[in-house]
Amino acid sequence: MSDAAVRWDMPLLADRNRRPRSAAELDAIADAARDEGYQAGLDQGREAGRAAMAAEAARLRTALTRLQRPLADLDADVEAALVWLAGEIGGALFGHALATDADTPIRLARLALDTLGHGEREVRLYVNATDFDGIRTALDADPAMPPVRLMTDSALGPGENRLETDSTVVDGSLKTRLDRIREQLLAGA
Repeated sequence: MSDAAVRWDMPLLADRNRRPRSAAELDAIADAARDEGYQAGLDQGREAGRAAMAAEAARLRTALTRLQRPLADLDADVEAALVWLAGEIGGALFGHALATDADTPIRLARLALDTLGHGEREVRLYVNATDFDGIRTALDADPAMPPVRLMTDSALGPGENRLETDSTVVDGSLKTRLDRIREQLLAGA
């Protein structure tokens, strides 16, 4: 190695023809850079906020859907319970009408006969044995009634009847009537 010194020249960093910037120009550059950074950050923040809001809205919609399902199931359960209760009340009212009005089985038998019309032949009306005499007397006293073969059926309760022809069966049992009412209530809901 040589002990001789090597001269070092300072590199040129600026254009010698260019004048240095003033404090006002440097402030303007700094302000423009700050504004540009602020705007970029603001846009980025807004986009992140929108994405976060969309994710939160989706989470809330999912939570509401999960909450609504049990409520819909509860609505269906309450509806079914109310229809059942209405049937039970109807059955109790039917029993009360039978106990307090001796003409109820007669009205029900006439109602069953009215559903047929007058074109049917060989009409058989089955009733409970306790209702037989009252219905027989009422049918015999009404000349507008078609000929009916009145019979007893121990499976029928008081006030219940079953009407049969060669082509038709009309079930006037309390269970069938209440089931029809329940079906209509549930279908209408």
